[in-house]
Amino acid sequence: MALTTGLIVCTAGAVTSDTPVTSLVISNGALEIACDWTGIDCVGLAAPHVDYPESLAWWGWLGAYSYEDDPTGVWLHPDFMGRLRDPAAFDLFAFSILLHETVHYIYYQTFGVDDPDITSTASRCASERLAWSIANTWLISVGLGQLADYHWAERYEGCEL
Repeated sequence: MALTTGLIVCTAGAVTSDTPVTSLVISNGALEIACDWTGIDCVGLAAPHVDYPESLAWWGWLGAYSYEDDPTGVWLHPDFMGRLRDPAAFDLFAFSILLHETVHYIYYQTFGVDDPDITSTASRCASERLAWSIANTWLISVGLGQLADYHWAERYEGCEL
């Protein structure tokens, strides 16, 4: 993974600095990083589609993934839409939120098939632990370590660090 003029450049060469920035391009970059950094085998897994529902703004959430409601997509705060599509305004923090939600997506797509209790507290906490770890690692790697959240478990009932 490399950063070029604020764009994600996939190591497979699928995305370059000349590629038009779309939700799919950014989603593919997040999928590649999430799969690589988690070590989860994502062969055959398509990148999630990205939606920007107003409801996230109403709830005060930055991102969400719902295995039950939309298993093939992730949701980001509507304010992030321009920050992820415009190379001049590319927002590394917004990308960390997409990366976090993409980790949930690959976790549930990979393990949810064989786990009838995938939405249990234990599974949810394991997914959160992995997602926060990857998002925090991203933030540190791009010089935004001060935005990393090491106290995430305090907001998730039943989860521990």
